[in-house]
Amino acid sequence: DLIVGSGGVISHAPRREQAFRMLVDSFLPEDITQIAVDSIFMMPQLGVLSSIHEAAAVEVFNKDCLVRLGTCIAPKGNYDNIDIVFDYEIKLPNETINGQLKYGEIKIIKCPYKLFECKLNAHKNLKINGKSEFNGEVYGGEIGIMLDGRGRPFALDIETENREQFIENWSKSTNEYPN
Repeated sequence: DLIVGSGGVISHAPRREQAFRMLVDSFLPEDITQIAVDSIFMMPQLGVLSSIHEAAAVEVFNKDCLVRLGTCIAPKGNYDNIDIVFDYEIKLPNETINGQLKYGEIKIIKCPYKLFECKLNAHKNLKINGKSEFNGEVYGGEIGIMLDGRGRPFALDIETENREQFIENWSKSTNEYPN
């Protein structure tokens, strides 16, 4: 339920949105998965410190090292002949955001690292945590909640029609390279 990215490329990405996309695109998490980064590339050193002073290592890890980027929601199943992946409703403090996620889309719901009520209704044969409907809570993060409708693995080869447009839309929707 949690992927923590560590290493120079992840830790030193110019934008947190880029680190988020690198981790999601590399690991292709399914269902509901929190994504975080080792912001200062200290996890190996904290492992050594924990053998000497465990409390100090845990404190540094939680306060200075771990940056919770958000949660990726990506249903499992066969995406063939699916136009709409799922309907969603996410209750933020001052508004409720709802809509439909189309096949091939990524949407980011900006919200901080805390729990938010979330209702998801997957279409056709898709499942989220083994069910077609999810009613529960999900964490936001520094980037927020990513709704990922690209399928697993997402089908993107050199012959994909509008391949460049798909990639450009994903970058825009995740704000990887703002204007």
